[in-house]
Amino acid sequence: MIFNMFGHEQIELLSFTHVAIRAPRADVIGEVVMAEKWQEYMQRLAPSIHDECDEYGFRSLMASFPFPLTQRLATVAASFIQWLGTNCGRCFLGDAEKAAKALDNRHDAYAAAWALENVRHLGINGGVRTIEAALAPKDHYQYGALKRLPDLTEQDYEAVEHVVLWLGMREGKAFIAECEREITQRLDAQRHARIAEWRKQNTVAHLREKTKLVNKRDEWR
Repeated sequence: MIFNMFGHEQIELLSFTHVAIRAPRADVIGEVVMAEKWQEYMQRLAPSIHDECDEYGFRSLMASFPFPLTQRLATVAASFIQWLGTNCGRCFLGDAEKAAKALDNRHDAYAAAWALENVRHLGINGGVRTIEAALAPKDHYQYGALKRLPDLTEQDYEAVEHVVLWLGMREGKAFIAECEREITQRLDAQRHARIAEWRKQNTVAHLREKTKLVNKRDEWR
């Protein structure tokens, strides 16, 4: 039996699936990339043989978490990471980076940025907290709007806070940078494919029109 730093018993062997509550939307590349990269990151090996253990990635991320690690916490973390791939999520990352430059302390900056992001504002986003939107199951949504708030626990909130603080660290910054590079590459590939398809369609249309003109001239002869 393993005990965490707060003295709580933790089963020795852990095995979690690091998948979000809702599947990533196929047409939202940011969500897809964040979800894929997070699963890869959680499966990485420990830096040395002395650190090797089951679920090393999640254990290290939640090292100061005061409760036993569970599948629910892994799902919460994955859901939040996936949310970072949305427009709102990327705006949060931008605000956190601005705060980091102003405060010269990335750890505090990310904590402050998340506190502001997660405030409930009546009249804005239907009065829904960001964490509620990120962790709500699919059946809580109707026509893209959250119709029923999810039942969140203290541990859910703290798990997200742990991920936020990790984002302000060197490892978190490197993870986001890798994700952003992949997102840019995929979006560029999509854009080039659309341009190529547009050119192809216009070339075909031009040839058809040219053929019509030739046939018309033949009729005049």
